[in-house]
Amino acid sequence: MPENPRHVIYEPFRVIRLALECVSPIDVTLIAGLSWTGHLFSQIPHTSKSCVSTMGRSSTYTLSSTSANYSYASGDGSVSVTASNSLCSWSASSNTGWITITSPASFTGSNTVTYNVSANAASTSRTGTMTIAGQTFSVTQDALGNNTLTVTKAGTGPGTVTANTGTLTWSGNTGTASYASGAGVQLSATADSGSTFTGWTGCDKVGANTCVVTMSSAKLVTATFSKNNSGTYTLTVIKSGTGSGTVSTSSGNLTWTGNSGIVIIKNVDTQVTLKAAAGSGSTFQEWSGCDSLYNNLCGLSMSTDKTVTVTFKGWAKLRQSKFDYDGDSNTDILWRNKAYGYNAVWLMNGTTVSNVKSIETVTDPMWTIAGAGHFNQDNRTGILWRNQMTGDTALWLLDGSVMSGGAQLGTLSDIEWQIASAGDTDNYNNTEVVWRNKS
Repeated sequence: MPENPRHVIYEPFRVIRLALECVSPIDVTLIAGLSWTGHLFSQIPHTSKSCVSTMGRSSTYTLSSTSANYSYASGDGSVSVTASNSLCSWSASSNTGWITITSPASFTGSNTVTYNVSANAASTSRTGTMTIAGQTFSVTQDALGNNTLTVTKAGTGPGTVTANTGTLTWSGNTGTASYASGAGVQLSATADSGSTFTGWTGCDKVGANTCVVTMSSAKLVTATFSKNNSGTYTLTVIKSGTGSGTVSTSSGNLTWTGNSGIVIIKNVDTQVTLKAAAGSGSTFQEWSGCDSLYNNLCGLSMSTDKTVTVTFKGWAKLRQSKFDYDGDSNTDILWRNKAYGYNAVWLMNGTTVSNVKSIETVTDPMWTIAGAGHFNQDNRTGILWRNQMTGDTALWLLDGSVMSGGAQLGTLSDIEWQIASAGDTDNYNNTEVVWRNKS
């Protein structure tokens, strides 16, 4: 017998060396027919016994990775295993039904495990494991994926498209929504007044005005609307605000009930112009709902029923006097001393002088008061100045006797041009300046 035996098996007529490099120093199950006697084995038929090895060495295993991630679709993968001892054997097994080992389940030494991940049809992600060479390998798979549905409205007419599930988000004539892969969506098209729905493209199945798509991938659907060649449309005009005024139309006749007027337009694409005119003590403020605007004019193209609003603002108190310097609706009196350039205002209450206020002195006798009026719609009178030598013009905006603002209006050096008057010539509550050439 060798002096340092490595667990030698002695059988009649032959010697078998037992390779124990892959086992730890634990009980070793012997092959049938062998029994332990010291370091010797004797043949005993039809028996199985074990012994403890104190000389064996274990093997270590290293995985190329310990986890993997997959989309909702099916996929294949592999894991490399490195063994420190090429004589050792190991195995691989799946712990979940949706992960399948596609390579042999048992290996010796270093090798590679291949596997398949089935598609995830659920709306939630999932995680499963495999045991490879005694170690855990994790697989995470995403939930069923989403696909984008894009709907485009085309053609010359207006209309709407809705979905029976989810919400289409519109930007102009393009709407989008996201759906789970494989989901069924039904779209419905509705033509607006003066328009007709004419058809779909991009659908899996179509009805009279419906379109069905299965979202197995991103889909693009187009709904087409055509403008009718003839039709009858109603134009409604609403007057609002604190003032009064009238509205005239370039087509048809407005029929009024209180502050609401209606005109019937009988031809498609008829161009209609509405004109607003403020009443006494009012000014035109604005239009809303028009296709185009210019000053007090509202332009419309009648391809459908439309409603517009005109606003008038009342200025009854303001228009009582253009010489009201403190905004109390009473006419006040402006004084100027031509010799010394002093300026003052009598603030009146009817026929009674309620207060006397001095205004900034202008000593240059060439500067003269050329007019007064409401230049900034603040219910207070401003003073218009003209220099008779240089032709300069200037504006003082007053709050009582205090100058709240001002402006240089420019120079008209030809002194034959004189300011004839200052007043509201177009009824828009702004003071205009009227010039006259004396020559």
